[in-house]
Formats: sequence, structure tokens, C-alpha cells
Amino acid sequence: MSNTIDSGTQVRIPCSLGGGAFPDEYLITIDTADGPLSGFVDSDDVTKDADAAYVLGIVCGAEGDRIVVSLPGAFFTTTGIAHFPRRILENTL
Repeated sequence: MSNTIDSGTQVRIPCSLGGGAFPDEYLITIDTADGPLSGFVDSDDVTKDADAAYVLGIVCGAEGDRIVVSLPGAFFTTTGIAHFPRRILENTL
């Protein structure tokens, strides 16, 4: 994978997983530049490896050192747009 973070790039956002309201979804919590964000996402939008889980997002743009990402799902305090420090996302490409 490329280490370039451009608009349209798919990124993996580290998240913690919990059970969702339905069998095909998770309750996730992610750390954003503005604090923790929680919501429900379809299981198809989550990848897991032996050590971690990730929700898949799409880069919308950059604002200085912060990357703006559109996230799938239904979140409690946002419409699915979140900001992340660039250094966090560069490690997940």
C-alpha cells in the first residue's frame, strides 16, 4: 500500500469492538483528534487481525496536521465525519 493520504484513500481506523444491536453490526469506539467517538457500524466495514480491529473510512481531505475522514455507520455525536492526527493514519495504510 502507498503511504500517501489523499482524498478518496481508504484508511483503517483502529477501534475497539462491542456487540451491536443486531447480529451483523458492532458497537465501536475510536479515538479521534477531538476525543472518543462511538457508534454502530456494519460488520462488513470492520476488519480484524490477531492484535486489533479497524473500521474502514475514506479520506475527505486534510486540515493541516489533521486528516478528515468519512466513516460508515451511525454515530452518537457526529454524522460520520471525524478528524485524526496524520501520524495515526500513516501507520494504518
